[in-house]
Amino acid sequence: MSKKRKNIRRREEPQNREEIAEKRKALGKMLMLVLVVAIIFGFYRAMLNFSFFKVVFWVYLAALPILIIAYFIYNKGMSAKGVTEDMLPDEWSDEEKTKFIEDGKQRLRKSSWMLMGIIGLLFTFSFDLIELFAVPLFKGM
Repeated sequence: MSKKRKNIRRREEPQNREEIAEKRKALGKMLMLVLVVAIIFGFYRAMLNFSFFKVVFWVYLAALPILIIAYFIYNKGMSAKGVTEDMLPDEWSDEEKTKFIEDGKQRLRKSSWMLMGIIGLLFTFSFDLIELFAVPLFKGM
């Protein structure tokens, strides 16, 4: 009798230090996002028990569109995202094209804190809406 070997998929290990550094950086960003969401959500839920909760609700509700608008204004309407040098006007020099593309990438990196706040607030309001409308609907069944 011959033994059959199972094809076991093995995770590809990063080949060099740059890949390892990128994975650590991505993990750090993910942990930071989880922390920010937990803080925003936790504060909101903790304030539910106090009489001034309506103030907190309206502050959160005002902060969300302000952050979204600020994010898009700061990133110039995302006009530089995914742009290559071929897409830019021919009148621009190579230096101007490179500067425009690098500026767009830098703006996206610098505005990541706003995106984390936006995600945290969206999660908080989504959870609140589910709790207010979906949970009572299923409890009545």
